Amino acid sequence: MKQATIRQPNKAFLAQEILDSLEITMAVVDTDGTILAVNEAWNRMARAACSSAQLSRTRVGINYLQICREARGASVELASEAAAGIESILSGKVPLFSLEYPCFSPTEQRWYLMQVTPLPQHRGAVVAHIDITTRKHLELQRQAQFEKAARIQLQLLPEKLPLVNSLDIYAYSHPAEQVGGDFYDFLSSTTHPFIFTIGDVSGKGLSAAFLATAIHTILHTTMRAFPLADPKAIMVSLNEDLYDDFTKVGMFVTMFTGCYDPQTEQLIYVNAGHSPVIHCPDGGPAVLLEAEETGLGIIPTSFYENQHIRLSPNDVFVAGTDGLNECFNANGEMFGYERLLKTVEMLADRPANQIGVELFKAVHQFAHGYPQSDDQTVVILKRIAN
Repeated sequence: MKQATIRQPNKAFLAQEILDSLEITMAVVDTDGTILAVNEAWNRMARAACSSAQLSRTRVGINYLQICREARGASVELASEAAAGIESILSGKVPLFSLEYPCFSPTEQRWYLMQVTPLPQHRGAVVAHIDITTRKHLELQRQAQFEKAARIQLQLLPEKLPLVNSLDIYAYSHPAEQVGGDFYDFLSSTTHPFIFTIGDVSGKGLSAAFLATAIHTILHTTMRAFPLADPKAIMVSLNEDLYDDFTKVGMFVTMFTGCYDPQTEQLIYVNAGHSPVIHCPDGGPAVLLEAEETGLGIIPTSFYENQHIRLSPNDVFVAGTDGLNECFNANGEMFGYERLLKTVEMLADRPANQIGVELFKAVHQFAHGYPQSDDQTVVILKRIAN
C-alpha cells in the first residue's frame, strides 16, 4: 500500500508567517544588533511613523543599535537608553529590558512599550514595540482626576492656623498619594469656642479622598450647629449622618475632636478609635492616650463620652494619624509608638512649628527613601503662658 508523502514546510517561511500573524510590532536582531527579520506589524508601524527616506532605516540588514545611537533631537535620550538596554540583553547582563516612550505626530499622540528579550543560546534578541496608547490615555485621565481631587482637598484644609489665646498651633498633612483620606479642621471665632478635629478614612487614594471631602463638609456644618463646647454631641451627630453611607461602601473613619477652654485650661475631647494621640506634660514623659471609643460608621448607635485633660503651660499635645507610627523602612522596621513618643519628648521644649517640622523629618529620615504607604497628618497644640 502506497504511503502518502508528508510535505515539510519551509522553516524560514513558517517562521515569517508566525511573525506576521502577531499584532505586536516585532523585529529579530543578531548579536551585533543587525535586523535579521521583521513582521508585517513592524512594517505597518514604520510606514505610519516614518517618511519615505526613513523607511530604509527600519528594514532587514540595518543595524538597529546604530540607528538608536545616531538619533538626534528630542528623542536622543530615549534612543540612547534603548541602545543601552538592547546591548545589556545581547551581552547577557539582564533577561528583560523594557522602556516606555511617546511617538507623537502632527495628527495623533501614541505611546509604546519597547520590550527586548534574548534569543536562546545568546544568538540575538527579539525587539517588540507594544502599543500602550489606550492605557496611557486612561492613566492621564486618572492623573487629571487625582490632580483635581488634590486641588479640592487643598482648598478644604484651613488656609491659615487659628489664633487662640494661650495656644501655639501647628498642622500639616502629607498624603501617601496625591490625595488621601486624612483630614483636619479648626473652628475658632469670637462667638464660638476653639474646636479642632483630625481624622483618617480607611483606605487611601481617590475613594478615601472623596469620603474625607464629604466628611469635611458635614463636619463643618455640625461643628457650627453646637454653640457649646461639646465634642460628644458633634461626634454623635456625625456618626448618625455618616453610618448608612459608610456601611454601603464598607469603610469607616477614625477621628479625634477636641475643644480647648483657655479659662479652665481644659481640653475636652472624644477619641473615636483614633491613634496616635499624645500628651507630653512640661518636663515629663510623653504619654500615649488610648483610643477608647469606636470609629465613625462602624455601629449605628454611638456611646461617645467627653474626656478631659488639663493643658498646663509648656505642655504639648499631639494628634496624628497612623501613617506616622506605621512608617516603614527598607528593612521592614516600623517607626512605632516608642520612637514617636521619644521624638515628641525630645522636641517638647520647642515651638509647635519646630516640633511638627522636626517630627516629620525624623519619620522621613527613618524611612530613608522607602515609599510612604499611608497618609501622614498631625495637629500639634503647645500651651503657652497668657
